[in-house]
Amino acid sequence: MKTTRIIIFALLGLFAVHAHAQYSIGFNFGPAFPMSRYSGDMKLSMAAANLKINKHVDDYLRVSLGAGYYMVPFKSLNIDGVQKEVSNVNLTVIPVTLGGQFFFGGIKWKPYISLDLGYVLTIQDKSAFTKAANRNNFIIAPALGINYMLSDDFALNLGVKNNVIIYQFRDIEDSNEAFQLLALELGINYKF
Repeated sequence: MKTTRIIIFALLGLFAVHAHAQYSIGFNFGPAFPMSRYSGDMKLSMAAANLKINKHVDDYLRVSLGAGYYMVPFKSLNIDGVQKEVSNVNLTVIPVTLGGQFFFGGIKWKPYISLDLGYVLTIQDKSAFTKAANRNNFIIAPALGINYMLSDDFALNLGVKNNVIIYQFRDIEDSNEAFQLLALELGINYKF
């Protein structure tokens, strides 16, 4: 009986905190460019998108849960020292991250820095080298950006994010290397 009361009061306390918390959702899109490890002739279209759910701790700090999707098509692709060149390859990167953003004041313009950490699935399809086709890897993604407040609840976002993927070539060679995917982000944030 006493344990039940403690659980009920704990749930009520959690609900009260949740009811007063401010959340926002953000959607960003834009191009992404591989900066290391992978090389080759990229096709013209590169797609990048991410979705974040943010909890506002205060006016300067947000914590977030995010997911993204990056597709980088190549006419030809070469992974230095690991794989010979293959043609017509799509490199797909799907990260799931936890992170935080720190804002530097401002009323209309709110610059920020952020850091996301998590796991990423990298998929290399249409490749003759199947051992490197699908991998779960660790990701560190620092970003710089600015929000322009259209109202108290709605903002435009412009940012640059460096997705550093610790790519593990377990079956190929005994090393872990960083693969960088630089994303330019344009998006919206809505507070609810």
